[in-house]
Amino acid sequence: MKPAGASTGVVIPFHFGGEFVVETIDALREQTHDRWTAVIVVDGATAEENELLGAEVGDDDRFRLESTTGSVGPAAARNIGARAVGDCENLLFLDCDDILRPDALSVLSRALEHAPESPVAYGLPQYLGDAPAAHRPKDIGEWSRHRMRVERGSLVPVAPAEPTAFAALVTTNWIATPGQALIRRSAFDAVNGFSETVPRAVEDWDLWLRLAVAAPLAFIDEVVLLWRQHGGSLSNDGSVMQEKEDAYRRSLAADPALDDEHRRLVTAGRTAELRRRRASKLRQARSALRERDVVEATREVLRAAKLTYRIRR
Repeated sequence: MKPAGASTGVVIPFHFGGEFVVETIDALREQTHDRWTAVIVVDGATAEENELLGAEVGDDDRFRLESTTGSVGPAAARNIGARAVGDCENLLFLDCDDILRPDALSVLSRALEHAPESPVAYGLPQYLGDAPAAHRPKDIGEWSRHRMRVERGSLVPVAPAEPTAFAALVTTNWIATPGQALIRRSAFDAVNGFSETVPRAVEDWDLWLRLAVAAPLAFIDEVVLLWRQHGGSLSNDGSVMQEKEDAYRRSLAADPALDDEHRRLVTAGRTAELRRRRASKLRQARSALRERDVVEATREVLRAAKLTYRIRR
């Protein structure tokens, strides 16, 4: 039975992953927080996948299926779902292959209640499935926990109890996947949702940054989501992701919608992050030389040189 005045609208874009979506739906049904309703946005799925979804949802009227015309992509599908989910206080955008921990919605809802100035409350992810791509941290939870922010041109640690401010988010996207974050509906609407014009794979980062302009995002040091890893994910290609992120930072630094201070932070964050990556490449080059691997050392030096070029652009 659909709960009256559901406080959380869950949007699940479905484009692929029929073998995983049943687990995603079942985990949502097991939430200890029961004031939710969900829209599954079927974005270019096959007839077989549509049949699978219909059978899984059945007569559970907490779920609604919404179909797109052709394939519209993640950002547009999420916006369609946000409009279709109806009246709710908060939104959560859950990928169709990820799994919420049973108390995820309860934890995130309480966090937003305790941080009334924050537009978002988010927790930690934990890997699920295949081994993560080579460019990803070995422990995504630990990486997400140890945030950095830009301050006077350098990267400095963010204290565990502090929220995640714009100055931290410009260095990198500390929120690995949207399903670990609960967003106030009013804040989401105020920034007009996900941008459908920024490059694919940075649309969620763009949303967090635009929300953080108004106020920092509340951080919860607790695992709320299992983030599935598999070869079909665009974000598994590290070089492609880094190029998209760098191009996005440069465009954001010239965005007239930001004031001078925020544009300065974007430029400082980009430079500090590129310098960090360059230092890492040079450390790897030195390590390769100690192992007498001249070829690998040369590769790393060339990668560091490429980063130097990006810093100076």
